[in-house]
Amino acid sequence: MQLWTVAQWCARPCMDRAEEVTAFVVVVEQGKSVEEGVIVSFGSNSSMKQLRQSVAAKLKIADADGITLLSSQEGSEVTDVRQLLDLKATYVQTASVRRAIPYIKGYPVVGIVPMIIRDTRECLSALFGDHDTIQFYVFSTHVVATRDPAGGQLCDQRQRFPFSEVRQVGGTGLFTSSSTDPQWQLAHRLLMPAFSVSAMKIYNEEMVQVALDTNNLVSQYAANEPIDVMTLATNITFQTIGMVGFGYDFKLLESKDAPMSPFLIGMNYCLGQVKTRITRTAYWKHLPLASNYRFDAEMQGMKGHSAPDENGNLVGLSDDNIYDQVITLGIAGSETSANTLGWCLYLLDKHPKVQDAVLQEIVDLGIKPGVRPEAKQLNRLKYLTQVIKETLRLFPPVNNIDKYCEQDCVLPGGHLIEAGTIIRLHAWSIHRNHRIYRDADKFDPDRFNEQNIKDIPSGAWIPFSSGQRACIGQSLALMELRAVLAIMLCKYKFSTVGNKTIDYDPSAITTRPLDLFMTVAQRTEYPEPRTDTSAELAVGLDASSLDVGKLSAAAIAGGDLPNVTVAFGSNMGASEDYAVQMTEQLQKMGFPQVTLTTLDDWDVAAAAPSGDAKRPLVIVITSTYNGVPPDNAGQFAKFLETETRTDVLDGVDYLVFGTGNSMWRTFQKFPRYVFARLGELGATSLGEFQFGDSNEDLEEDYMQWSLRTCAMLAAKYGSSSEGYAEAVAVPRSLPFNITLVDSTAAAPFRIASENATIKANQELQDVGKSGRSTRHIEIVLDQSSGIQYQTGDHLNVYPVNKPGVVREVSAILDVDLASVVELEQTSDSSRFSRSAAAAMQGASCSVSDALQYVCDWKEAPSRELVVALGEVAGDDAAYHVLRKAADDVNTLGKQSPGWSGFVSQTRTVLDVLRRYAPLVRQVPFGSILHFVSAMTPRRYSIASCQPVVGNEVHLSVAIVDDIVNGRLYGGLATEYLALLEPGSRVSVSHRPAQAAFHLPSPPGVPVLFVGAGTGVAPFRGFLQEMKQAGTGDATLYFGCRSPEYDYLYKDELEQYVQSGTLAKLQPAFSRVGSERKYVQHHICADGAKIWDLLDSQKAHVYVCGSASKLAKDVVNTMLDVFQTHGHLSSDDASKYLADLVAAGRYVEDVW
Repeated sequence: MQLWTVAQWCARPCMDRAEEVTAFVVVVEQGKSVEEGVIVSFGSNSSMKQLRQSVAAKLKIADADGITLLSSQEGSEVTDVRQLLDLKATYVQTASVRRAIPYIKGYPVVGIVPMIIRDTRECLSALFGDHDTIQFYVFSTHVVATRDPAGGQLCDQRQRFPFSEVRQVGGTGLFTSSSTDPQWQLAHRLLMPAFSVSAMKIYNEEMVQVALDTNNLVSQYAANEPIDVMTLATNITFQTIGMVGFGYDFKLLESKDAPMSPFLIGMNYCLGQVKTRITRTAYWKHLPLASNYRFDAEMQGMKGHSAPDENGNLVGLSDDNIYDQVITLGIAGSETSANTLGWCLYLLDKHPKVQDAVLQEIVDLGIKPGVRPEAKQLNRLKYLTQVIKETLRLFPPVNNIDKYCEQDCVLPGGHLIEAGTIIRLHAWSIHRNHRIYRDADKFDPDRFNEQNIKDIPSGAWIPFSSGQRACIGQSLALMELRAVLAIMLCKYKFSTVGNKTIDYDPSAITTRPLDLFMTVAQRTEYPEPRTDTSAELAVGLDASSLDVGKLSAAAIAGGDLPNVTVAFGSNMGASEDYAVQMTEQLQKMGFPQVTLTTLDDWDVAAAAPSGDAKRPLVIVITSTYNGVPPDNAGQFAKFLETETRTDVLDGVDYLVFGTGNSMWRTFQKFPRYVFARLGELGATSLGEFQFGDSNEDLEEDYMQWSLRTCAMLAAKYGSSSEGYAEAVAVPRSLPFNITLVDSTAAAPFRIASENATIKANQELQDVGKSGRSTRHIEIVLDQSSGIQYQTGDHLNVYPVNKPGVVREVSAILDVDLASVVELEQTSDSSRFSRSAAAAMQGASCSVSDALQYVCDWKEAPSRELVVALGEVAGDDAAYHVLRKAADDVNTLGKQSPGWSGFVSQTRTVLDVLRRYAPLVRQVPFGSILHFVSAMTPRRYSIASCQPVVGNEVHLSVAIVDDIVNGRLYGGLATEYLALLEPGSRVSVSHRPAQAAFHLPSPPGVPVLFVGAGTGVAPFRGFLQEMKQAGTGDATLYFGCRSPEYDYLYKDELEQYVQSGTLAKLQPAFSRVGSERKYVQHHICADGAKIWDLLDSQKAHVYVCGSASKLAKDVVNTMLDVFQTHGHLSSDDASKYLADLVAAGRYVEDVW
């Protein structure tokens, strides 16, 4: 592909213009100078529609179809992309430069404040008239307001606090501060995990308990006694925030006569004053008035009474900001949810058919009055969720959401919003915009069913804001409202006193029901369940919610239980370890025949039962490797691909658990494929596909899944409760006994034998300029190693702890380095299969070798280690964080606040040993060996071709040096490798790459190499192989920061260009000049050529580098190339890429 500027194109020799080229053109808004334009790239064969979309994206114009391109300021319309090739610039004509935003004229000084002060919702709605966007002044602040959903999508996601008075109440809390405020940015990062999906599971029990307490409170009211619904709702939601957010019981639901919390009194007063203080000058706010005195007093009162105790500390925030976050949670988490709860009860009373449908759903899901519902039951309340969402549409808690435009953008209708403008999304008007919602003022929960919700435009439902500033507590709020409403409505019917019509309080800053009083009556009649969902619910329940004591108390005879096959696919060993653990758990539960096998060794064709035989159960635990099957699942994958019978697995039940890392683009690709194909071949799934993520906490994910699975199987098959309890219990004793033996009996102990020697270890970067290090390491393999590798394969390197670390650990543990120990296995060891103890068992090993060559002191601390230290910590206040972590991880898992706080301070086992040395000495050395992992080999791409370098193997190693909390954390393996001198002995092993990550056969097929940093390693080997074979036609896109300090192998690569092995070498420098260039930018520029190579010449593409960055960016760029130059639709482009992958012509080796 050729790349042209317009000027170069104009000066070109005559050629066939049908050739696909990529060109650039300056795009200028009509009326502006060329210097104010932007540069847009396009393919010469692109359509005008594609070009208009590119221009709209660059200029932030919502309506791409409304763009007209002109040949000059007042010239003719451009109707074909090729016309631009003869132009220096093109001019954009849109309504944006011709239509002014309608201006609402207000009053001097105060602007439109007198026009909206009575009722900001309806009054501002009325000001829109026939327009979707208007502008006005509020005091001296220029505001553009819109009821068009596109407004929030186009503007920068930095949100402004809506009123200074709300900020005065909430301070620098998440809801009330600007996105540019460093305190907001820090608090947002720290508080986000507390609102994750995993955290929601933890909060469910507290929410359910609050709802049950509410029912007990409501029972204290007489049949016709009016209930102040908003007082009740505020107490409910604030009690929830107290329990969930701070672990504090405000005791608001013990009695209907309980006094209101001083915090709530202060919050309600201050929020009530906001509306008044908005219209007052700064001078007025300092006058000696009773309202000002009380406002200040209540603010101090809230801060004085609301700081979290030591269990609720937010690490890294100042005390003042912690106060602000607490108050923010009180406002955003209590006031807004209370309003929605009140409106829901009112609307359900006014719409009996909707309430009947909600009650029917509650009954169908088996939720009963007085019985604690399970999380899965509450999560399946789809219709009730629709009711809540529709309520939030009609009565959004927050009326205005202010966004800040960082650059010019154009709203639909052609209104130009200039940079620096505040754009006010008027949620009330957006939610009731008749152009978006039919019968917009009508209460209709069906708007949000699975079918209709697809028709709601993005940005048309924003009760929780949107984008970066979307409310992080949205899931918490919806979960709370579902739980409270389901439990209350299951037992009581609420009726509005006097059947009166309720309106919102126009003086309130939030959309609060005015004078809402209701009576309650206990339900006596319920609809019949429409279907029996109990079996489905039992299967789906969390393991933690199942009462093991209710399972069959008598052990069932083995003949009544099915035969089980646990089949695994594993490269690195994790899936195999989990399969072993699952096998042992099932055996403990009494399943008589449990077979452990690889997926390749599983006889799938013979799995189906014959005649009246029992239905067998198959549990598959598998990983994926760059989207392809693990090494021991390749034949199984071929069977799945080629088998056409749909009944081959008829009568077989199955479950699948996938392992992987979400940074990979191909995350869970093979496990999901297995799950789908087993069903297509006739097997019956006992549950949904489940997976674990090593980018988060794979160990925790597997443990939770295995507990749920065992509970479900115990319930389904009736295996004994004793067996289930034994299967999931933490072992009472450790599986290896340690014995001190004669020190003369031990030979040197290594996980893998030393079988290679360092020949060279050289720096590839200018460390002084880059501040980073990359080493070129040449290793000579012993003849006895037996390693024969193909170009593109990997080398495993077994790391070694530094002598200084070994001496420090031995001093902390108070052990003699010269002592020799033996470990003997005494019980099932699957739970500790990757421990240092397991690696040492059966051999004599010196303590010195164990500490230096076996134990991984730089891994994250295990739950077992922390729990063991917590047990010996006693009540010493100095160990509070440790005890909290031990308690939380045992009850709530590794997503718990206690554990998260602990690991933020102690990232590695070595950190734990250093910080808690007095406690560590109280834990037996044998236990430490169980609780610390054995070091695993680190995998590196081989940067050489064996026929060229003989018995050598070359590596390119990026040295890891992270600084966290002011402390340097070096990578275990890279720190070790960086210090190795020529002559040093090392332990290595060979790992084949996936079959497709080798040069194509026959030679001569064009190849494209794409890599960054040490991702160039396998391509160095490929180029050696190609040069030896005398082939060329290779293109290398190589990313680095600067040619001055990290252009790895620069001289070698340029020599390959001179020899003809490399047809094109395209470096991408990301730190040169003002615009950062990455490999994907050059791929985009070469799009036409790349399309020709792939489509016509059947080229192969190889990608090596970061899975989360480079690989994803290259995929997205390739898809763009396929659409732009191959003229494929988005779906067809994705299929084209999938076909390349399946054919082995697009291959990734990423990390």
